[in-house]
Amino acid sequence: MKKILDKLMKEKELCEIHTSFSDKDSFNMGYVIATDDYYALFQMVSPDGMDDGIYLQAINSIDVISIKTEYIAAIKRLMTKEKFNITLSERKCENCMKYILNEIKNTKQICTIYVDDGWGLCGKIEDMYEDIVELRSLEVTGREDGFEYLRIDDIESISTKSSDERKVQFLNDNLSV
Repeated sequence: MKKILDKLMKEKELCEIHTSFSDKDSFNMGYVIATDDYYALFQMVSPDGMDDGIYLQAINSIDVISIKTEYIAAIKRLMTKEKFNITLSERKCENCMKYILNEIKNTKQICTIYVDDGWGLCGKIEDMYEDIVELRSLEVTGREDGFEYLRIDDIESISTKSSDERKVQFLNDNLSV
């Protein structure tokens, strides 16, 4: 898969990323912006043809990659309508996991971290240790709800700056309103 992802990155090809053979209608869509031996970073596109943040995905969890589908053609038309003017900047990173975790922590972004059983935790990265991430949990209402400690090795994917995280960020910034 890594060779295909590298080719798609070089060609700036919009692709569907499927992580479940059993649910062919559930997938993410985006442009590959970085890879290492274990993970790929994507600039995501929403079903509305809008910017949907950055997504890290474990390469070994990708079952199928689709390109040049009718659905992708429709999304590209929506991207034109929405003036989705994405500037694909390939990231240079030897370790995509550490790169995205550090970027999220340093910029205080909200993220959703998915562990290998599909469980997603939304919050802000407070600290990182050698193999552990400390996450200040946030409810979908934007309210803080304690801390979570996750082993980095258990992380399958991470989403940041998606419409979901932007909603939680807005709610968290405007709790008193």
